[in-house]
Amino acid sequence: QKRPELKITIPPDPFIAMMNSISWTDRNKSVMLLLTMSSQRAPKLLQQLKSTILESLVDMAKWKSEGQAMGGYMILGRIAGWTDKEIFDGSKSDRLKAVDSMLKQIK
Repeated sequence: QKRPELKITIPPDPFIAMMNSISWTDRNKSVMLLLTMSSQRAPKLLQQLKSTILESLVDMAKWKSEGQAMGGYMILGRIAGWTDKEIFDGSKSDRLKAVDSMLKQIK
């Protein structure tokens, strides 16, 4: 994305699959890449994330450690159609309440 002239395409599928892993390392590494990939909010990608890893994102977004939860929380907010400001504001007040609000908008 930083160098579009290179026309490099990375398929999200392997990283989406890793989000359903029980390993924290798998989820942590894949969520970092998916954060970058979802930053443009491409509807096709967001729909794919919603249909394949919504449960994993919700689980991750509710983790007690804010730092470890933020990747899943951010992607969940993007799927819900929230702006980055709304996502960050929600995390600063009550992250769990924000997750519930996101889920209501998604469903």
